[in-house]
This record gives sequence, structure tokens and C-alpha cells, in this order.
Amino acid sequence: MDRPARIAVVGPVDDRLVGDLRRLPLRPEVRQCSSLTSDIEALSRFQPDLLAIAMPTEAAEEIGALRLVRQLWPALGVLLVVPAEREVAAAPLAQRLGARVLVHPDA
Repeated sequence: MDRPARIAVVGPVDDRLVGDLRRLPLRPEVRQCSSLTSDIEALSRFQPDLLAIAMPTEAAEEIGALRLVRQLWPALGVLLVVPAEREVAAAPLAQRLGARVLVHPDA
């Protein structure tokens, strides 16, 4: 790989997640965005390899935007970042979106 992996963290997440991602062994480039819908242009320029998105409980707009992003970048890996109490509820959504669930902050 001629460049470090790029990870975009979208939405309100615990700052520890961003720090943990930056400390991964391959030293990825990590950028934080406030919203998938309002920051899509910046994300397009950044061209992330992985998208970690904090999914709010009412997420219809984010789900639609995420589906569009998945069509534009089919190789993009997606993590739905949820608290532990929403892990089970997020699993069917993650499966439909071709994503994985990341519980954060973990116990």
C-alpha cells in the first residue's frame, strides 16, 4: 500500500475511538466529520477506506445517505458505532447495509 489507510469517523462518537483508531499499528489517517449528509463533499475528497458512523436512534436520513455512499464506493468498509445497549438492535440494519457493528465505548 503506497498510502496509509484512511478512516472517516462520522457523527458524535467518544473521542477515545478516534484516538484508538489513530494508534492502530498501521497508523491510519483518521478524520472526523459531524454528519454524513452535510460532510459528503469532504468525505468524497478524503476517499476513506473505512467509514465508522455513529448511528442515532432515528437514522432515516443517515441510512439513505449511507446507502448512496455504498453505491458510490462499493469497496468502502462500514462500521456502525453503537453503545452496548443497541448492539442487538443494530445487527439487522448492519446486515442490510453490508456493515459491521462496533460497540463503543466497550465495557
